[in-house]
Amino acid sequence: MTGDGRQHRGRPTQPCLIRTKARTPLAAPRQHAQSSPRLHPTSQTRRRKPSRVPIKPALKFPADGAFHPIVGNPYYDEASVAVVDATTVKRAFRKSGKTVAEATVTLAADGQSSSSAFVDRTAPSGVEVTGTTVNARVAPAPAGAHALSGAWRETTETQVSDTGLVFTFAQDGKTMAFSTPTGISYAATIDGPPATVTGDPGWTKVALKQTGPTTLFETDYEGDTPIGTYSMSVSPDGTTMTTAVNDLKHGKTSTMVAHRQ
Repeated sequence: MTGDGRQHRGRPTQPCLIRTKARTPLAAPRQHAQSSPRLHPTSQTRRRKPSRVPIKPALKFPADGAFHPIVGNPYYDEASVAVVDATTVKRAFRKSGKTVAEATVTLAADGQSSSSAFVDRTAPSGVEVTGTTVNARVAPAPAGAHALSGAWRETTETQVSDTGLVFTFAQDGKTMAFSTPTGISYAATIDGPPATVTGDPGWTKVALKQTGPTTLFETDYEGDTPIGTYSMSVSPDGTTMTTAVNDLKHGKTSTMVAHRQ
């Protein structure tokens, strides 16, 4: 489904607290959905991890409304798809018998766009991330298939609740602390060893490197495997943070912009 973001900081050598609001995707679809940024005393921002549950590799099972087992995904272990009518389908995901994400996907009248209204509770805290994604068709539905079949690309019209966008960074000396409304957090030493991430079953460690007075490079891990990198840069006026995202796990790149709150 969807959600995550981040923002900017001030000086790496000063204590700092930052809150930011959701980054706006400028390129490449989604993300996915974690977080990083910094460098500046006091502030807040929006999250990056796109709070969405990435469906990759592709899931294959009958669209019969029943739950089917899914192996290897840290966020859910069962999934279902139900056909509501000729232009609507519903998807749901469960973990340990509990529904953790749901989405209703609806085809537009022209057949060239679709929207997906979702609720994401995959965070162990149970805090919901809600929103609507808007997708553009890139390949037609095969003959005889449901009208929503085919290939789709997420657009920048996606809307996500602040629970999936806001994140806070607080720097004290060489230690950078990160937190989100859904309960994801870490405290990592800049230029130090990987630190533990709590509150996200698919993002377990993080390492930070300072690459300049207003830039930071973050590497995220699931276990010992790198799953993404985030190169964050704060604007000269300290109001925005631009992040180049490389989603190693899903083979996607994007650019996100977070705004200081």
